[in-house]
Amino acid sequence: MKIKFTVVPAMIILFLLACMNSCVSIKENDKAYVGKYIEIQGYFGDRNLEEFLEYVDSRAQAIIEKYNPGYVKPVVFRLYSTVDAFHNAGFGRKGNDGSVGTGQNGKVYMVNPYCSKVHDYDEMLIIGVHEFTHVVTLDINSSMPIWLSEGIAMLEAGQANRYSELKREALRGELPKYNALQYDDNSVYKYSRSIAEFIIDTYSIEAMRDLIKTPDIKKVLHLTNDEFQNEWSNYLKARKI
Repeated sequence: MKIKFTVVPAMIILFLLACMNSCVSIKENDKAYVGKYIEIQGYFGDRNLEEFLEYVDSRAQAIIEKYNPGYVKPVVFRLYSTVDAFHNAGFGRKGNDGSVGTGQNGKVYMVNPYCSKVHDYDEMLIIGVHEFTHVVTLDINSSMPIWLSEGIAMLEAGQANRYSELKREALRGELPKYNALQYDDNSVYKYSRSIAEFIIDTYSIEAMRDLIKTPDIKKVLHLTNDEFQNEWSNYLKARKI
């Protein structure tokens, strides 16, 4: 009797926890939230997603006008109930719970903003903007180098504002090569925003658009790789913090 008495309450507790967590079910909702620039489909859970829709939608027009003024297609956000469901669908980096979104071919695939294991809701709002930016820029050129593609997305989402740290590294001569940044060591997320901002501030948004179309530093900016590296470093050294 004692064994039964201790097991049954545990089962009840697990059931109650499952009911309280809107992210355990993998059922999808057949309706969609539709804004001017995005449409949300997939797993909705029991949370209202209007705020998520409105947040990304409110940023969308400025991003489109800045990088790809001719973009007119709504972006579909396909949401998943868990990071495992997202990875099992073939997206993100499996085994990395922080990998919760990707944007390509007119669609964003990401974990429901309430359901990340490691990101809070506000961080997921920002990730939504990041992935939307990828869709808009990759529509121009799907073969952009990662330092450029991620740099633009990080800049528009307001991520990786680490200029004090990067300035110190520049002053010590410790910046990595811009064209060697990688996903594997997360260096692309640390440095790429500053590169995108450097290009726009030093040259122009028109130069950035040209680089998106033709990501060749020599052709667009008339610089060698070493000259571009040095100019980026000097930009960081001179930046007011």
